[in-house]
Amino acid sequence: MILSTGARVRVQVGGHAIGKWNIQAVPDAAPTIALTAKPSPTEQKATKFAFKSADDYGIARARAVLAPQKGHGKPLVVDLPLPESNAKTIDQTSYVDLTGHPYAGLTVTGHLEARDAIGQTGVSAPVTFKLPARVFTDPLARALIEQRQQLATSDAAGRKIVLLTLDALTIAPEKFYQGKNDIFLALRSAFNGVKNAKADADIARVETILWETALKLERGGLLSA
Repeated sequence: MILSTGARVRVQVGGHAIGKWNIQAVPDAAPTIALTAKPSPTEQKATKFAFKSADDYGIARARAVLAPQKGHGKPLVVDLPLPESNAKTIDQTSYVDLTGHPYAGLTVTGHLEARDAIGQTGVSAPVTFKLPARVFTDPLARALIEQRQQLATSDAAGRKIVLLTLDALTIAPEKFYQGKNDIFLALRSAFNGVKNAKADADIARVETILWETALKLERGGLLSA
């Protein structure tokens, strides 16, 4: 049974008391968490989260929840590694590389959450900041990254704009994609992916295609190791 209040427990055998205890139920308070500095980028473009958290029995999990300030994008949830399991107090800095996410380069509003073992959650005050992003110098790669952001933050009407843009970017392949058939086919695959998307997972696959194609363009055709 769950004891939510204090109680007196007595065990009897044949009318004789063989044990008794006074039990005091101590409430389990929800954890607290707060940023100690505004999230900021490192030289390597990782996002730095400095925070403090506390709980009377121990913190089981901490995470950042970020959403684009403009658009219709779903929240990005990022787990923050803890120095030890169920520590009662935490004062640390976590570094997370988010440059590969479609929200990279966008202004987001976010907060931190701390959770204890029974699922109680503490939430920090919200903060608005810009996520660091990888710099792309290839013009087509930059265009694909922009469409990827648009896709991640748009409703159905916004996706139609992405569809038209991807179609326009693949006009006259014999003129603009000589020796780059793989890039052309990737963009047509992305176009058809948006056109036939029926679920969020379909859009996520297109976002992956656009990211990998942009990386390949930026590296001059070289794949990542």
